[in-house]
Amino acid sequence: LLIFNGYFDISTGDDGIHAEYITTIHGGNININKSYEAIEGASVEIYGGTINVTSVDDGINAANADLTNYPYNIFIGGGSILVNAGGDGIDSNGTVEIDGGTTVINGPTNNGNAALDADRGILVNGGNLIAVGPVEMIETPSINSLQCSVVYGTPSKLPANTKIIKDDSDNVLFETTPSKQFQSIVVSLESFNQGDTYTIQVGSVEQTITLNNILTNVGNSGMGGQGGPGGPGGRPPRW
Repeated sequence: LLIFNGYFDISTGDDGIHAEYITTIHGGNININKSYEAIEGASVEIYGGTINVTSVDDGINAANADLTNYPYNIFIGGGSILVNAGGDGIDSNGTVEIDGGTTVINGPTNNGNAALDADRGILVNGGNLIAVGPVEMIETPSINSLQCSVVYGTPSKLPANTKIIKDDSDNVLFETTPSKQFQSIVVSLESFNQGDTYTIQVGSVEQTITLNNILTNVGNSGMGGQGGPGGPGGRPPRW
């Protein structure tokens, strides 16, 4: 399935956009207002477009139970993506790689799912990623990523509409307001520089963070784990 442009307004009881093998999106204005899983393929590649999806289960999913030994992958190289998922926000049976664009994930509220989930690891090499969800199953970008990430966990669930602000010397780098309750935050911004110090404000609570490593954990990061190094997936390996 190949989408270059156009306007899509979709409501369905099953998948919003689906291919058995490869789903590729280069542009367009895509609104999936209701779905079980919003965008699915054994491989999903997004290079551009404005994409806003709502799903009962996974928001963007790389899977196909009929395939054996397929290099499942999700690749995001551009675009503006907003996911509101009842299951995993982004879920790959293989790898996830984010190299560009802006991806905002309002993940699940139940502890059996996560905002980010990949069997073979998550790489964030560019772009902007903000993912909120529960803390129990949180999965983070790999230390093999090229761009710094911050993982912030809170001891208790925060209500919907709690504002999150990330700044550097009072210059706001991003501001978002999750649409539902959350307990964990994963942030990776293309403006991050390793070694620099930033401030994350969640509601009225501020936390100063120095990015000494590619992956920085702050607060209660829960029972999940760091994403693995990943694998070659369906694209040339970048790590």
